[in-house]
Amino acid sequence: DTAKKIADEIADKFELSDSEIARRCNSSQATISRIRNEKVTQCGSTLYIELMQLREDLCSSIKAAA
Repeated sequence: DTAKKIADEIADKFELSDSEIARRCNSSQATISRIRNEKVTQCGSTLYIELMQLREDLCSSIKAAA
């Protein structure tokens, strides 16, 4: 998955704003916005890993609550 796809999924599926995604990934709202709006084609590996981990954590919390 691309960083854009992961960020879009987090925003849509879990109803998080760019600011909240950024806060949880130790990034800036502007960076998340640029990724989601395709103003950048790549992001750093650290942010990519943070996005993947956030998605995993959110999915796990939903499964645990079910």
